[in-house]
Amino acid sequence: MDKVKNFFQKIKNSICSFGSKVKKLFSDLLTKIKGLDKKKKIILLVVTIIVLALIILGIVLLVISGQKKKSMEYAMGNLNNKGMVDSAGGTVYLDYYNTDIENGENVDKNGIYKLSGKKLKLIDKQAEVRSINVVGKWIYYVSIDTSDYHKEIVKINKNGKDRTVLVDDIEGINPSGGEMFVKGKDIYFIGKNDKLETIRTDGKKRKQISNEELISFQIVDKNIYFLTVDYELKKMSINGENVEEITSVNMDSFQIEKDNIYYIDKADEYLKKMDLNGENISNVIENEVQYYNITDGNLYYQKVSEDNESSSIYKVNLKNNKETKVVDLNGAAYTNICVAGNWIYYVDKIEGNYYYYTIYRVKANGDKKEMLTVD
Repeated sequence: MDKVKNFFQKIKNSICSFGSKVKKLFSDLLTKIKGLDKKKKIILLVVTIIVLALIILGIVLLVISGQKKKSMEYAMGNLNNKGMVDSAGGTVYLDYYNTDIENGENVDKNGIYKLSGKKLKLIDKQAEVRSINVVGKWIYYVSIDTSDYHKEIVKINKNGKDRTVLVDDIEGINPSGGEMFVKGKDIYFIGKNDKLETIRTDGKKRKQISNEELISFQIVDKNIYFLTVDYELKKMSINGENVEEITSVNMDSFQIEKDNIYYIDKADEYLKKMDLNGENISNVIENEVQYYNITDGNLYYQKVSEDNESSSIYKVNLKNNKETKVVDLNGAAYTNICVAGNWIYYVDKIEGNYYYYTIYRVKANGDKKEMLTVD
């Protein structure tokens, strides 16, 4: 007991000693400052203000770069996988998806949910959702009416209140499309006649910025890369000007990672990459690939077995090309793969049910696979 008391007494003495030294340091510093003449005091004040301003600027730039990184990751990954998941501040918002029409109770639960631990809390009941963007206190998404594929752009508070329809007249060639991305105070989306449009997050100043019909697009820095309905990859400035063709390679589902464009070649359905100028094409995955996601330097994709009887989600480290299997699928022919934090969210057949699908998640290392359910 005495040893314990002595131990804590030593800690107390050390803290008191340290506090005394700090107090003396500041006392000596103030004495020196008081001894300075007026001119030197003014110079010291200016230097102090500049140092504080630089520290504050560094913090602001760090926050902005973190937000930019998140936006870039979303554009290059989840958006090409229907945007069924997004996260903010460690909280995940997702499109709960269940097609079990024999159990109507499950289908009626489809919508946008907040995931806390393993609990799903309803934010907005919807039949089908695309392109979830969580920005500030708002969730932006594309709502699709499954009866006629009419699409709307909606925003709703993260607490489930203040639901507002921003765009209600999207009728495009692709009935299941609905790509939308929020950048600052602007929403970029594939709108009427599959042309790229923008609208402010308050629902004002809607305008068309592209005369071409699009299948998909991604915003990278001050450029918009887009795939036309003729499967040609082009880019333009953020305001829709300076359109130029990158390549006429017949491609699908492109994503940009650093200085490379990854894409699925429609000729053999291999995953390939090229430089940002369309040159130096090489194979990345020499297997049929339908959906993939590149996030934080890792490539996630679905690999089908040689006998086409089974498939799994694999992860490839793009630095060393090391490939590892993450999880075996129950039988999904093609699955969307979204990433949030250390979790992979994907669509798969319901275990023990041949016909219907729902959403699962698994740790990126393959641990803790679970089917998400609503109570």
